[in-house]
Amino acid sequence: MAALFRLQPMISVLLARRDRRQSKAANCAGDASEDGDFVALRESREARKPEALGPELETLLEHPVDLDPYRPFSPRDRPVTGKGRARSAGPGKRSAWMEVEEAAASGPTAFRECLIRLSSNPGLMDKSLRNPRNSQTVLHLALASGSDELIAAASGLATEDLVSAEFEFDVGKISGKKTALHQCVDLGRLDLLKELLFKLPSSRARQKLLNKETPVEILGQRPRTFPCLHLAAYHGHLDIVKFLIDEAGIAVNGLNAKKDSALLWAARWGHQAVVRELLNRGARAGLENDKGSTALYWAVRYGHTETVELLAGEGKADVNQTRKLGLVAPIVLASALGLEEIIKVLLQYGADVNKSIRSGERPIHHAAREGFSQIIKHLVSHHAVVDAPDERGDTALLLAAKYGRAKSLHTLLELGANVNHKNQLGEDVWSFAVASDNDLILRLLVIHQSSEGLDDEDVASDNDLILRLLVIHQSSVGLDDEDGRSV
Repeated sequence: MAALFRLQPMISVLLARRDRRQSKAANCAGDASEDGDFVALRESREARKPEALGPELETLLEHPVDLDPYRPFSPRDRPVTGKGRARSAGPGKRSAWMEVEEAAASGPTAFRECLIRLSSNPGLMDKSLRNPRNSQTVLHLALASGSDELIAAASGLATEDLVSAEFEFDVGKISGKKTALHQCVDLGRLDLLKELLFKLPSSRARQKLLNKETPVEILGQRPRTFPCLHLAAYHGHLDIVKFLIDEAGIAVNGLNAKKDSALLWAARWGHQAVVRELLNRGARAGLENDKGSTALYWAVRYGHTETVELLAGEGKADVNQTRKLGLVAPIVLASALGLEEIIKVLLQYGADVNKSIRSGERPIHHAAREGFSQIIKHLVSHHAVVDAPDERGDTALLLAAKYGRAKSLHTLLELGANVNHKNQLGEDVWSFAVASDNDLILRLLVIHQSSEGLDDEDVASDNDLILRLLVIHQSSVGLDDEDGRSV
């Protein structure tokens, strides 16, 4: 290690004289887009624990390499959209509706008596018995309360018109309507859904009402509109899913306004039993929505390993099917999110370990950038190209240095990554190491370089390394330090 100690004072001169400019590293991808991939990536970064170096690296870093501290880099957060928006109140309530609300507040007996009295005059579908703010009927009011007693009182008096009625329902920027059938699905009440549904005169009328879409608020995603089958799959209500397909005749591969399938939403939440049931009833795993997302892609994004395996195995989903936006390929997405078990499943079913998306980015690039050293090892064990460049010429090693991922850098060095590679701007790993906010990067690189190619008799290599560092930062080789010494 004598060469390492010779390098230390020269590096100190460099660091004392270097330009203290902030690294030009891009902010986290979530800032650039509101696509769901980048929301998931941002959340993954926020939830990630500090990188554990492990005993091997900690021992290695005991070698004295004195480096100046660097300014920390803090990615900015992007706001999450998709919260529900309350509808503003309209004009004052009519007296008849106020009477219904007061009766409901008084309890099931008062509510039932009120409905019986009003059902004959003026009738439960009369305009005076609709909520002036959103057109809710007495049935909608009872279902919204969640009270079994109030629901029983209203459903017992429900007519075809009352079951078919809609009320206004807004979520975020989406204005839509909701029916009593949607409310039954939300509550998971198959018994009530059947009771109300069979008040309609024909299977065609039932299917028409079941296929009406209602807005749904979804955490971390843009609001959607769902028909009843999608809503049941979204909630994971297996019994309702079976009924809607087997008895109500709803198409298993029907799509909503965004071209989402019910399978997509069951996979989104990892509702394993619902996913399997839909597949058994002919759901197509390869269906894409308006952004090209498939059920498997969303199962990957949201970390549902068993669902990924179910879709790839029983569902025969194409693990290499890409979407239009975001991180595009399932294996690239899984590598960026650090989902090692999912990567194993994807590779088992034939995922392309060297899949290249826009800008030439590969799984190994994203694993290195995010600091997932174990995933790097797993990808390379399946023949990922260690030194593959992206369109900017950056390799995984350069990205690990650029984003301060010490353990990933060490892993790549052990795997034989080329330390002499330069990107299209002429930057190599030393460029990023010296500029990094994580001083472990430069320490590891110096230790590696000295252990790989430098010994007491290799003075020329010492000088080559030092001069390279100086040239990176446009330092003058004739510049003296505080003690009057020049390089």
